[in-house]
Amino acid sequence: MVSELRPHTCEDYQWRITILDRKKFEDSIKETLKEMSENIRKIADCVYGQETHVSALNNQNTVLMERLNQEVHHGGSSYGSGSFQSNRSYMATRQAKIDFPRFDGSNLNGWLF
Repeated sequence: MVSELRPHTCEDYQWRITILDRKKFEDSIKETLKEMSENIRKIADCVYGQETHVSALNNQNTVLMERLNQEVHHGGSSYGSGSFQSNRSYMATRQAKIDFPRFDGSNLNGWLF
């Protein structure tokens, strides 16, 4: 009873404020952690979705490559035949090696002009 009658000191108020501030701080940290956890879950869902799309694209690529290999190896000439036939006309091209003069370090003015 005696402690109830004595006046509160500044230290008592500081202690109470410190406890209230600490409680607010802890609540703030808990809320931030909760938000971060939810954001991490959303990111993980997005990554999983992207992995699913990449896997589907890889499967499509594998199927297309297998079809192309079958066409090239089993279809004879690949120009205008088989499942890759189109209305475009194909023209066979050859790669030619072209040799250009090279600067050997002498007669710079003659090389430039």
